[in-house]
Amino acid sequence: MKNNGEKDKYIVYDCHPAIISRDTYNRVQQELARRGSIRKRSDKTETEQGHYASKYALSDILICGECGTAYRRVTWTSHGHKLIVWRCINRLDYGNRYCKHSPSVNEKKLQAAIVDALNRAYADGETMLATIKRNIEAVMINRDVSAAERERIKNRLSEISEAKDGLIRLITNGAVEEDSLDKEFEDLINEEKFLKQQITELQRSSDVSDEKSYHLMSAFEELQKAKSQMTEYDDVTVRKVVECIRVLSKTEVQIIFKGGFEMNVEVDR
Repeated sequence: MKNNGEKDKYIVYDCHPAIISRDTYNRVQQELARRGSIRKRSDKTETEQGHYASKYALSDILICGECGTAYRRVTWTSHGHKLIVWRCINRLDYGNRYCKHSPSVNEKKLQAAIVDALNRAYADGETMLATIKRNIEAVMINRDVSAAERERIKNRLSEISEAKDGLIRLITNGAVEEDSLDKEFEDLINEEKFLKQQITELQRSSDVSDEKSYHLMSAFEELQKAKSQMTEYDDVTVRKVVECIRVLSKTEVQIIFKGGFEMNVEVDR
């Protein structure tokens, strides 16, 4: 008979030589999940950013401080001269209907402000490293608690499976009437269903913790190896270290680093 969940199923890990390491595989899966979670940023965009990361790091992290919508890179042309700016998508698509005061931000000036913030963070690297380290430890503790709870639930599920088998043996041996155990079966099945839902939610939470831990470690490693000041903007570094950039005004942005460290910096007029 086909096993449709009546009995436990098992996955055997590390039963053959790996083509790539498990750590590499897990990191790739986390990145695929992150990219797959990115949805279309605007009703007027022609394609969704579902399968690939944005070309520009700021497309994923630059948001409007007024309405919370992402910013989009826009090219303005006037008298043959081109200017690259970033604009709130709500303002681009709907004027001031939903977002009334969000400013346009000059890309070069924004990038210069980000470089300045990163250099200030590197200069005070010990403080930022300590903040990130504390957050990594907190994530690890939560993950350990989740793992312990999942183990407890698995043990209980095993007990339920044995209890169901015991009831079935009583019925097949003729020790009791079949209908007399309906309530016991129903209680066990309901508890089993509830526990399986719990373990799924805990696993999902654990996956999020793993991804957060990975990004925190990347930021931690990037700060540790930083030995000199940045001289120019770099998308790769920004992706590794910066969680979010909130545009507060035409002259100020708030940069939130991975690990919870925040810094407000001025953008030149």
